[in-house]
Formats: sequence, C-alpha cells, structure tokens
Amino acid sequence: MRTTVLLLLLLINTPLFADYPLEIIELKGRTPDEVIPILRPHLANGDSISGMNNQLFLRTSPENLHEIRALLSRIDIPPRRLLLSVRQSQQRFSRSEETSHAIDAPIRGHANEFIERPVEERGIRLRSPKADSGDQLAQTSAIQTIEGSPAFIAIGRSLPVTRYRRFRARDYRDYQNRAEACSISTGFYALPRVSGEHVTVRITPLMEFPGRTPGNFDLMHASTLVTGELGQWIRLGGAEEGQSRQQSGLSFYAESDRGRVETLWLMVEEIR
Repeated sequence: MRTTVLLLLLLINTPLFADYPLEIIELKGRTPDEVIPILRPHLANGDSISGMNNQLFLRTSPENLHEIRALLSRIDIPPRRLLLSVRQSQQRFSRSEETSHAIDAPIRGHANEFIERPVEERGIRLRSPKADSGDQLAQTSAIQTIEGSPAFIAIGRSLPVTRYRRFRARDYRDYQNRAEACSISTGFYALPRVSGEHVTVRITPLMEFPGRTPGNFDLMHASTLVTGELGQWIRLGGAEEGQSRQQSGLSFYAESDRGRVETLWLMVEEIR
C-alpha cells in the first residue's frame, strides 16, 4: 500500500513535459528588479524567471519566450535623463497713502475784527501724497536625475544652538554649555515619470524647524502629485504675507500696506 502511494505522488509531481532550456537575456536599459514584476504575470505554470546584474534567466515554452521578448522590446529601454529646474520667486510690495485737509474760515480777532485770507485763497485744501514701491527676486537651481529616481532639492540655513552637558563627580556637580551652529534643511523630494511629452512628479516636502527643547528639531513631511508638460513651468505652491496699517485723526487719514508673495515653480526637461 505504501509503495502504491509513493508511486502516485511521484507521478503527480513529474512534469508532463520536458524541462525547457535555460534562456539568458541581456537587458539593455532596465534592471531585473524593474522588469521581473512586469513579466511574471505572463509566465505559465512551471515557468521560472530570475535575474542578476543586467541578465534575466528564464525557463518557458518557445511560444511564450517569443511573447516575452516582444514585451521586453517595449519596456527594456534606457530611462530618460531629466533635468529638474526649481525657481523661487519673491515679490515684495509697499504702498502708502496719506490724506489731510484744512478749511479756511474767518477768525474773530480783537475788537470784533475778522481776520481772513483773501477770497482767492479761501476754501478747502486737500493733500493726498501716495507712494508705491516693489521689487521682485528670482532664484533658479537645477539638478539632474533619471526617470523613476527621486531627486532631493534642499534649501539650508544654520541656526545657533546651545547644548548643555552635566558633569557629576563625587563631591560636586558641574554644568557646561556650548554654542554651536546646526544646519537645518527645507526642501522636497521629486520623483518624475514621463509618458510621451507628459510628466507626472510626486512631490514629498521635507521641513526641519527648531523644536521646543533647545537643541532638538522637529520634522514634517507630506506627499502630493503634480502633472504638466515637459519644458513648462509647473506651479508647486506659494505663500503670501501682508500687513496693513491705518491711522486717522481730526484732519488726516493715513493708510499703508506692505507684504511679500513667494512662489515655487518646477520644470522638467529631457536631456537628449
């Protein structure tokens, strides 16, 4: 009985077809980790695929091998070299306006005498000076990457940080503080993918800022998708800050505004 069961198991596990020869395919532009997940659903039961360096090792039927090679001809292409340009623009503006007025009227002097201006100088006088000013700054930086690989673009600055250290001996305690410059970064990761002349970029901002405890820094990040065309500026976001002030009195009124508008742009170009 035991011999019969072993024979049945052997027949079940024996393939009904001969082993296919091992095919070695040289990849031209992609890595095995990139193409194997795409090719695996197209394999039949009993087929095998693996990879190392820039080679694929494949066992499949001749018919399926022909389909695999046709699929590789479409996906095994070198990734595009891309140039990512980031432009930061800042516009500052200020506006001030002041209005004052005076009314001329007869004034009673001594001995019931009236003191008044000549007729041609009488009336209401208005004074309304205005002042407008503004400037615009723009800074552009660029970095190269390849399609499907993230690029990090950072804007850094240094802040003075005081670090404390405590010494404890047998009979006394001592505290020591030291001031040093610590660099913090604010930027974002950009992961571009190109389809024809259309580009999709996954943006992952990264911001470091001083924490509540001296010497500690908090980290904040998020993620979003933006789309656009190759060679065109894509607006990522911006910030606006403004301040308004008003003053008034019996014979005057003053108003002033000032602020700034910051905008961040991204452009993806293909390096040919």
